Amino acid sequence: MEKRGTSVCNENMQLSLPEELFSRFAVSLLPEGELDLILDRTNWKLGQRDVNVLLLSAVWNGFSLPLMWTLLAHGGSSRQRTREALHGRFVTTCPERNIRWTDPLGPDQEAKHFVPVSP
Repeated sequence: MEKRGTSVCNENMQLSLPEELFSRFAVSLLPEGELDLILDRTNWKLGQRDVNVLLLSAVWNGFSLPLMWTLLAHGGSSRQRTREALHGRFVTTCPERNIRWTDPLGPDQEAKHFVPVSP
């Protein structure tokens, strides 16, 4: 099971944004040209619930800007097809941007096994 998009909510209101809108807006904040992207998986607990997220981010001036993500329904690392699907969704959303894959802090368990494919 994958969940996509962004939700902003408080006690009285919830606003959902399509992931394409969020991603295109985030990319528009970055300078033109090649995008340095990283792929990372993180997990944490939200109350008693485990949250496992595969995250695609742009790196610029030492900062990481989340662009798209997939909530994983299981613990542990992601599958190659899940990483490819996340990459493909981004390329479909922002086809005009050239991508360079970046290894920000050394080999990451998710990124070191990822081989980008052409959409």
